[in-house]
Amino acid sequence: MSRRAKIRAPKKNISSDIDFTASWSIISSAIHEIHNKNASKLSFEELYRNAYTLVLRKFGKKLYESVQDEVRQHLQERVQLDLMPAVQDLVVSIDETSTEILRLTYNMWTDHCICMRMISDILMYLDRVYSKDAHVPLIYDAGLAIFRDAVIRHESLGPLIYKKILSEIHKDRAGQVIDRIALKHIIYMLEFLPVSNLDGDSIYFAEFEPMVCKATSEYYDKAAEDLLTESQNGAIYIKQTAQWLQAEEERCNLYLSIQSLPRLLDAVKAMLITKRFKTVMEFRTNGLRTWIENDQYSEIKLLYDLASLVTDTHDDTRSLLNSIIIEKGTEINNKINDSLAAIKAAKASGIKNKGDGLNPTSVAIQWVEDVLALKDKYDMILTKCYNGSTGIREAVESSFSQFVNKVPKVSEYLSLFVDDNMKKSLKGKSDTEIEEVLDKAVILFRFISDKDLFETYYKAHFAKRLLNGRSLSDDIERSMIAKLKMEIGTSFTSKLEGMFRDMKISKDIMVEYKALEKKPGGIDMSVNILTSSVWPMTLVTSASKVIYPTEVETARKAFEEFYLTRHNGRKLEWNNSMGTVDVRARYKNKTHEINMPTYAMIILILFNDVEDGESLTFEQIKEATNIPEADLMRHLQSLAVAPRTRLLRKEPMSKNISPGDRFSVNNNFESPMTRLKVLAVTSSNRAETEVEKKETMEKVDASRKHEADATIVRIMKARKTLDHPNLMVEVTTQLSARFKPAPSFIKQRIEDLINREYLRRDDEKRTLYHYVA
Repeated sequence: MSRRAKIRAPKKNISSDIDFTASWSIISSAIHEIHNKNASKLSFEELYRNAYTLVLRKFGKKLYESVQDEVRQHLQERVQLDLMPAVQDLVVSIDETSTEILRLTYNMWTDHCICMRMISDILMYLDRVYSKDAHVPLIYDAGLAIFRDAVIRHESLGPLIYKKILSEIHKDRAGQVIDRIALKHIIYMLEFLPVSNLDGDSIYFAEFEPMVCKATSEYYDKAAEDLLTESQNGAIYIKQTAQWLQAEEERCNLYLSIQSLPRLLDAVKAMLITKRFKTVMEFRTNGLRTWIENDQYSEIKLLYDLASLVTDTHDDTRSLLNSIIIEKGTEINNKINDSLAAIKAAKASGIKNKGDGLNPTSVAIQWVEDVLALKDKYDMILTKCYNGSTGIREAVESSFSQFVNKVPKVSEYLSLFVDDNMKKSLKGKSDTEIEEVLDKAVILFRFISDKDLFETYYKAHFAKRLLNGRSLSDDIERSMIAKLKMEIGTSFTSKLEGMFRDMKISKDIMVEYKALEKKPGGIDMSVNILTSSVWPMTLVTSASKVIYPTEVETARKAFEEFYLTRHNGRKLEWNNSMGTVDVRARYKNKTHEINMPTYAMIILILFNDVEDGESLTFEQIKEATNIPEADLMRHLQSLAVAPRTRLLRKEPMSKNISPGDRFSVNNNFESPMTRLKVLAVTSSNRAETEVEKKETMEKVDASRKHEADATIVRIMKARKTLDHPNLMVEVTTQLSARFKPAPSFIKQRIEDLINREYLRRDDEKRTLYHYVA
């Protein structure tokens, strides 16, 4: 038995070898015919049966490897015969040769794919059994890998194919005509070829796409630099950038992989936008400054849209906008400074500004209008170009706040602007237009850091409008108060509302008074009763006791008696600086009805008892009326110096009033108008002088001390114990709605409260404070 076994074994092996050789000869011949496109005469059943038999007899591995060798050998021959001659032409000039090498390669690829599908069909059982068990690629996939190694990774052919593709893309970007169909086919081939025998990325994404991205960066880096060097024009650059980006998107749709689009665009944006947009924006001749100045909204929007492709924060845009706005705002500030300097110089030299009408008040109002016009411009830009971007809007508003608060009198200027509109500028405007003006004023109010200073001026101007009846409409006034209440709360507006209440109550009281009294002294008198805690102190107090004419004094006492009998315990103090009087005066056979300030009336009535040709000195008038000297000088100027209302004569005749001057009735006064108005010199709302500004700041500083003290005590009462840094932060936060306190100011108030025993320092930790109940 053992002898027979030894005899049979060699016979079996010989038989197996013969069986493989015969079967493989049939399969090999069939593969050869397939490659030669003679597959029509082949028998699928016979070939399948031979492959099946070889796999069944455990020749799967040998068959698999033999098929690979056969396919590889065929491709190598094709490369040498068909592709390498074309390579010689390609080497001569990579930029000028045709795309024949790409067409030949793609044709070889399509032929190969057809052949591999047919080969895999006859080797179906090999794939099903051997390839699956051995964990190797299917025959078709193995054929793709063989093509990759034989063609694309050929040491001479592969690099030149890549180079030719890149050359064609470069020419396409340069505007030359190329064979996009050939490119599309070859790219399609690269997308199918695996980078390894296992599943994973294709050669296109693993090897070729990085080359395309690198070439793209290099191309657009040079193209952008050349364009900027040639044009130095930001508008041309951003428009070309948009075109280039669109062209890359079309390129991916036409022949490159659409999946490459994000990475290609990133390469383009890095060179065109990230690297150069800051420089382009800063061009002074044709950059963002020029576009803003000339309202070139399309360029600004395109710049923003393109920049949005690479950034969400737009830091460069915000920074440049800040510098542009500050630059323009500085021009506006310098303009008002120059105007004020010109007015001051003209005043010093005695020259009147008749032609241009310049005065500090008109200059202040013009400054506000210029700022609001600039804000309107940027609001339009934000809406049309920046899609209302919150970040850019914040940058714009911060820039406005910076240059606006460089003007020391910004609070006063804004209040003068509102006052001018409330008295005359809003006349004839529609409700919508009025709301727009008020809204703009509130916008500028937001930018002001010292809101409490604006409150001081606004109250004074508002009070004068009410008392003089100069406001166009109570509804407009209330609308403005409502807007301010929304911005800063009731602490500001409560006193304004209190002023309205006082005016209404005063009207009711006067209705009751006039229904009872019999006009003592023959004077029809109207009185406004003001609550001292609500109105500005300068309006509700009088520094001296004026000596009234007899008739006026009788009427004053009669009203005071009437009022105090109904409001027992109250005290009335009379303020004449805000009052007006209608007086009938006869000159040269003509009687005039003259409206004048109360002080002017008191002065004029004195001359009823002065004989013709006689006069009174400045000192005599002062003694007879007890009017404060500064007010007396102003009203004498109105009565004796002002050209249109020269009711008195002054000797010597000069602009200024001085002790020793003599005054008499001007019997030669005449006017074509029956009704006249005597205006007190500088009595209308105007920009403050430096002396008045100093007085206002002293009052505001005193108010700030009280506010800071109250805030510190309120915080410490709630917290009981707090360290210095946290107390500073909380106090600053709470006071910032009213004004921006300096750290030194807060420290000073803390020290003062410690001295007054509202707070005490910790015995061990000196930076820790305790509230003293």
